[in-house]
Amino acid sequence: MHLATVEAIRHASQGQVLALAVSYSLRYDKNSYQLTPTQNLGLWKSIVLPHFLQNLRYIHSDTDIKKMQTSLNLSMARVLHVYGDHTGLLADTGIPPLQLTRYVHLAQLHFRLNITRPDTLPALLFKRLNSSLPLPNLHTSTLDYHIRYATHAFKVDLQTDPLPDMTLQPTKNRERAFRNKMRKTMITLWSGQLYNDVCTHALRSPGRAASYIRIAHTDLQRLDLFKPAHFLRIPHNQLPLLRLRTQATNYIPTHLHLSNTDRYIPYAERYCLLCLPLQMAGDETHTLLHCPHFSPRTQPAIDTLMLNLRQFDLWAWATYTFFSWIFFLGLVLADRSPFPPLESNSILPPVTAVLITPKGAEPPGSRRIGVIGALVLILPSETV
Repeated sequence: MHLATVEAIRHASQGQVLALAVSYSLRYDKNSYQLTPTQNLGLWKSIVLPHFLQNLRYIHSDTDIKKMQTSLNLSMARVLHVYGDHTGLLADTGIPPLQLTRYVHLAQLHFRLNITRPDTLPALLFKRLNSSLPLPNLHTSTLDYHIRYATHAFKVDLQTDPLPDMTLQPTKNRERAFRNKMRKTMITLWSGQLYNDVCTHALRSPGRAASYIRIAHTDLQRLDLFKPAHFLRIPHNQLPLLRLRTQATNYIPTHLHLSNTDRYIPYAERYCLLCLPLQMAGDETHTLLHCPHFSPRTQPAIDTLMLNLRQFDLWAWATYTFFSWIFFLGLVLADRSPFPPLESNSILPPVTAVLITPKGAEPPGSRRIGVIGALVLILPSETV
């Protein structure tokens, strides 16, 4: 299936060109406007993503899967104009890794051939050609091996109907219900994979993926990871905040992995240039909160957030973690990024359009832009 992989990447590249052309034409059309990242994402999903998923269940080589995943990551980064950490970009946009998606497709294929349509010709041929040998005795290039491996990963019993209470339902309804069930299991595996990557690298030097997980910890606990993060569901400040969360800004030192001479700099050695000769890691926490040269620019926004917390009798600003502070500041400062030049003496104006309220106490007409625990960041009706 190597040729299928090559063709999928080729067609996806053509779709990417089409998506960029449509986005560009709308950007410079006098009767239209520039697309938001969510609109670009929807355009990319409809034109490019189907080429990666069409024959995914029949591609068994891990090398081919990795090539397709790399091509998918680059394609989405180019369409969204966000060249940060791919792990964070996939998680924020609700696009699961192709390996997990392939497991879902294989489990669906097994459900169709053995449960919902066992009397069709493909199902009869599948039963005839595949033996009942145990999984370790099957060759890794066979479809039966990969179907059994996928069902084992999703803990699906091959001998029984996973949806016995829907036996009398139409076939399409049963297949849709099984797909939704597999997607819930896939969300659990995906979340575990994200946090395991952070734990695996805990003893090593930190990286952009670990930094993203710490900032987006609350968002990653949403029930449906297939949906974009909360801040991508509003038309305000999507792109700057997406770049901040996925480590793709040009004003935080740890997001810049190349030096002026195009030499790669390890994450732990990306020091704050304003604090030299002190070797302080220029991550989000240091730049936005602790840097004596940069953090004063964020103080007006912090003062506004503290005022909102007191007005609604919520927990004090000091009770939240540093990464919750980064999340809050990213939401309210997104429309002012990148920050003014460092040699300028101007500071950011106070932010008054964002309010913090408890869940369920949002004023009528307001719109959510973020959730942290029992708190909700909203835009009042006059700014929506």
